[in-house]
Amino acid sequence: MENDKMKIAILGAGAIGSLFGAYLSRKNDVIFIGRKEHVDKINSRGLIVEGIESFVVKGNGYIEYPGGADIIFLTVKSYDTRNAMEGIKGILNNELIVSLQNGIGNVEIISEYTENVIGAITTEASTFVSPGVIRYTGKGITKVGEIGKKNREKAVKVVSLINESGFKAEYTERIVDEIWIKAALNSCINPLTAILEIRNGDLLEENLLPIIDCLIDENGRVLRELNIDINLRDILFDVIRKTGENYSSMLQDIMHKKRTEIDQITGKIIEYASRHNIEMPCSKTLYFMMKEKERIVQLK
Repeated sequence: MENDKMKIAILGAGAIGSLFGAYLSRKNDVIFIGRKEHVDKINSRGLIVEGIESFVVKGNGYIEYPGGADIIFLTVKSYDTRNAMEGIKGILNNELIVSLQNGIGNVEIISEYTENVIGAITTEASTFVSPGVIRYTGKGITKVGEIGKKNREKAVKVVSLINESGFKAEYTERIVDEIWIKAALNSCINPLTAILEIRNGDLLEENLLPIIDCLIDENGRVLRELNIDINLRDILFDVIRKTGENYSSMLQDIMHKKRTEIDQITGKIIEYASRHNIEMPCSKTLYFMMKEKERIVQLK
């Protein structure tokens, strides 16, 4: 990782992966690994970015990782993390893997395959418009930290790469805590927006506030059990206001009749709460409603 220009692979080039790949390609060699129809468009006409900034990236797309990268940004859905690692384990050659994903448990799975693991979470927002086209819908911040103390220098390098691309990133010594915090925030926002099919900002409607209050209480107790001391309420309402016009990733999945990450977000939090005797009636209700919503849309 000594050279300034890195070879970067985006493994799971959907909305957020393609967004990061587009910006990282400004100063690095980037390849996109994703679904055939998406990478075919990238190869034929480039990746089109709309929204906050509009530009086209001439990129190379693949349906399988060809090897040879310095860094792999893993941006697959969290339920596909193990499948992704199984798919590349035979050609891994000391690549640094940056988990830029939602949900709980991703870095633990990746760590079964390699010690070169970096955790990351982001509040950058992107929507998948159509194959070869994404829309940058909201600026945010990306937090990066090592999994295992020996990777600190590499984590700092990743922060520099992201900042140099035009995004805002910062290093954190508590990336695992940050992953749990984001999961808690997602658990308060995503299921409700997906079930009701509303934008994030609509969660501030008076009729929904008692449900939000209950979710804050339940997820806050889980975070306190993890010794994570934050004001979840203030952070949550700040996120809702800043992303008011956005569709949550879970709602986007429902719109595209795809499987959601409910098991890896709310499901994992409920599992942890159950082991520590924390009651989660509101979260459980939304979890089972979301599972049924997922089943119904996939049948249509």
